[in-house]
Amino acid sequence: MNRLHIPFFALVSVARGLTGRLVEFVYASAWVRGVSFAAFFSS
Repeated sequence: MNRLHIPFFALVSVARGLTGRLVEFVYASAWVRGVSFAAFFSS
């Protein structure tokens, strides 16, 4: 049981880290796009 649980929790933590990175990247790209869009329209 313990032998199965350790890789499972490691996989979950890795997946959580990857999804966090992905969300961060999407949010950052959306923010950059919004800022450039606003700068383009204000000029």
